[in-house]
Amino acid sequence: EYAGIHYTPSIEIGDNVYIGRHAYFTTVDCIVIGDGCVLSDYVYLTDEFHGMDPEGASIMKQPLQSKGPVVIGPRCFLGFRVAVMPGVTLGEGCVVGTNSTVTRSFPSYSMIGGSPARLLKTYSHSEKQWLNVS
Repeated sequence: EYAGIHYTPSIEIGDNVYIGRHAYFTTVDCIVIGDGCVLSDYVYLTDEFHGMDPEGASIMKQPLQSKGPVVIGPRCFLGFRVAVMPGVTLGEGCVVGTNSTVTRSFPSYSMIGGSPARLLKTYSHSEKQWLNVS
């Protein structure tokens, strides 16, 4: 409960998941971490944010909101200090570079990095290698 609103959050963690030290998850909706994921140290996952009504009460008294769940697909790797923001879904086998801020969803087998994160490479199953995005 926060600012008089009752939430029913859930965090689902699959099998064979590694979560590094000092990981921080906040949710008012749902966070899902798929089987076989590796989350490095200081990873931050959140599906929430404070209301930002400029005519409302102070920010700490405004209700929390969600843009939807955070879903980390199976066998993803999130590097050191990655932040994944509300409503993001990462497909299977995504790789997220160190210090990246993920503000939108990416399909399976994407290699992404930056702040905000952008697509760097995609994995080709037929060529069995990561290919640069043109």
